[in-house]
Amino acid sequence: MRRGLVVGPTRGRHVGHADVAAVPGRQRLRHLGDPARAVEPDLHVVGAERAVEVAERDHVAAGVLMLALGVLLFMPGWFGGGDAKLLAAIGLWIGTENLMAYMLWVALAGGVIAAAFLAARSVPLPRVLLGEAWALRLHRHDSGIPYGLALAAGALLVYPQTAWFSALAG
Repeated sequence: MRRGLVVGPTRGRHVGHADVAAVPGRQRLRHLGDPARAVEPDLHVVGAERAVEVAERDHVAAGVLMLALGVLLFMPGWFGGGDAKLLAAIGLWIGTENLMAYMLWVALAGGVIAAAFLAARSVPLPRVLLGEAWALRLHRHDSGIPYGLALAAGALLVYPQTAWFSALAG
């Protein structure tokens, strides 16, 4: 039976005989045979650890960038505070390599959702929803459009392109 061990920087320490498999955010060494056998780590393991560090910084940079964008959109009242935080969390999740595709999907989803809200607000609210405060608030012409729907839709549409999805899909 194979057992896995998550390994940090080796710094000259010996590790057991292993093959390397990528895991999002970390390198996973799977021991083959007797893990008590000591062999020097291959250089590609150290290189993979460096690549993981760069990828982590990439995702943090995307999260910070999206938080800054969310705050800038929140200040004039175009975004709610929850939308700004959701945008930052999604930035952490997808990284900088998928940001442009994400922004495109958000813009498209936002356009569809805005058109749907404008169309729904042009007709009278169904009688069954007249007593519901949330429905009345969403149906008012002077209220905003919940953009968190577009943010979430964009994230779900770009998710299959991410390293996380590739790693989980195997």
